[in-house]
Amino acid sequence: MASPLGAMGPRTRKVAKLVGYVVLALVTFVFALQWTFPFHRVKDKIIEGLASKYDVTISKVERGFMPGTMTLKSVSLTTRASKPEDKPQVFYIDRIDVDVGVLGLIRGVAAIDLDIQIGKGSIRGTIEAAPSNLSIDLAMRGVQGDDLPPLTEAIGVPLVGTVTADVALSVPKGDWRQARGAIKFACPRGCQYGDDKTKLKLKVKKPSSEAFVKGGVEFGHVMVDKLAANIDFKGGKMTLSSWEFESTDGEMHAELVLKLGKKFKDSDIERGCFRYRGSPALEKRDLKTFGSISFIGGMLGEDNLFHVTLEGKIGDAKPRPRTCAGGDGDGEGGNKPDRPALGKPVGGTAQDDVFVKPEPGPTVLPTPVVPDAGMVTPPGPGSGSGSAGSAGSAGSAGSAGSGAPPSGPIESETQPPPPPPAEAGSAPPPEGSVQPPVRENE
Repeated sequence: MASPLGAMGPRTRKVAKLVGYVVLALVTFVFALQWTFPFHRVKDKIIEGLASKYDVTISKVERGFMPGTMTLKSVSLTTRASKPEDKPQVFYIDRIDVDVGVLGLIRGVAAIDLDIQIGKGSIRGTIEAAPSNLSIDLAMRGVQGDDLPPLTEAIGVPLVGTVTADVALSVPKGDWRQARGAIKFACPRGCQYGDDKTKLKLKVKKPSSEAFVKGGVEFGHVMVDKLAANIDFKGGKMTLSSWEFESTDGEMHAELVLKLGKKFKDSDIERGCFRYRGSPALEKRDLKTFGSISFIGGMLGEDNLFHVTLEGKIGDAKPRPRTCAGGDGDGEGGNKPDRPALGKPVGGTAQDDVFVKPEPGPTVLPTPVVPDAGMVTPPGPGSGSGSAGSAGSAGSAGSAGSGAPPSGPIESETQPPPPPPAEAGSAPPPEGSVQPPVRENE
């Protein structure tokens, strides 16, 4: 059989040889790079990047046979305790398979295929990072919720049970205002909120409130029969488009709309409302957990649900114990003054003050009573009309501080005779003194 090179002309054979040499050189370079690449530097970069929140331990890094592949084995992430009473949580990953597209790197695009094994579950997908776009396409299946410390940190206690999630998101030029895509999260076979051991961690910012929740709140568990949530990114907004929560231990309703900022943490909360309560079945089964739900800090609305609203930026969201607009059936819940329902327990204020200080009313002064002109109280002893001791001068209108004098003299059998007028030049007795009686000459 004739060789294909035999049919080529001298110039064509020369070009083919050059192309072959170039291809051989590239392949040799790529494999040489793969076998000489310092993957331990990648390990150090991963540890450095997560050091602010986690203590990272990677037992082993293995290079793959194909260029751009490597495997991280026995990876553990331990949360850093922000407070002395916080208990660190450990996030254990069996292995992480990474495939970095070499051709993509030549084009300036970092395309990373991930296969993360967490217990019996996995997270698989692709992350592409380029100057013009960030694309995330991940699927989580069969992972236990309590094996995800970031989830526990977000909701306060572990979520026990198998969870699933799908992320399909595109962020052009790193600007979240242009983000498009969706995130789905669910407990397909039900979950348990709380593990009967971990205390409920409430995020508070006021030192006065922190004293009440220091170390967490005692919490058992709440059975969740169904949980499913969908979040959409489009038109410059992030919307919680659907929320399903079913439980015999209580009910939970959620609404969330963000006006996205260039950075996600700078997104404004246009509407954030959470309404919840424990059920009589939970009260009968676990009174302490039922009471803790009331203590979270919500305002009891007219719908007999505790209300909590979120305000501000999503990166620094402020929970407020306020009734949600339209949440209590009258459509004006957000505009009315916050008030607890009488005769019902009001949630404590772990995150803000729920007790509304009553405004002091106007001071009402008693109306003075004007005595009837026809009613005259007889003067007491020593306060007779015209006495010299009343004010120090003859003809004065009674004693100092007395009421208006009557129009005429008051006749009385016990009234002593009036004293004679004072002699000229004599000084009147001092005010308040008693003048001795004057006897007639015999």
